[in-house]
Amino acid sequence: MDISEFEKRAKPRNRRSRLDPFIKEIFELHSKGFTRAQIAEFLAANGVTVTGEAVRQFMSRRSAPVADPVPSVTPAAAPRATPAPAAQSPQPAPRTDAPGTPDLQPEAGKPLSEQILNAPTQKYSYKQLQKLKEQK
Repeated sequence: MDISEFEKRAKPRNRRSRLDPFIKEIFELHSKGFTRAQIAEFLAANGVTVTGEAVRQFMSRRSAPVADPVPSVTPAAAPRATPAPAAQSPQPAPRTDAPGTPDLQPEAGKPLSEQILNAPTQKYSYKQLQKLKEQK
């Protein structure tokens, strides 16, 4: 048997899904929050019996139908509103209750990160920390 004889005897499979005629309705119901099982009920009421899983598979293989494209219109030179300056919140006071907190006073002309990195620190042993904790 060659290809031409086979083509005469067999018809090619219809690649179209039974759900294709309902694609708009399926995606519309889904966008409105209906479950796949509820969409399957809608389809059954219209003579197409499928499961919620079949609806899920159909939706994953298709994309939502796109409405007629509307050209985007950009106003020529619409004035843009400048945002109001953010209200400056007061800076929190440095913590002084933590042991070893360096007492930093901002120095003019020196970056704060450098001041922090070069600040003296205190090292405590575990026992010293326990004593400090008990004192509080």
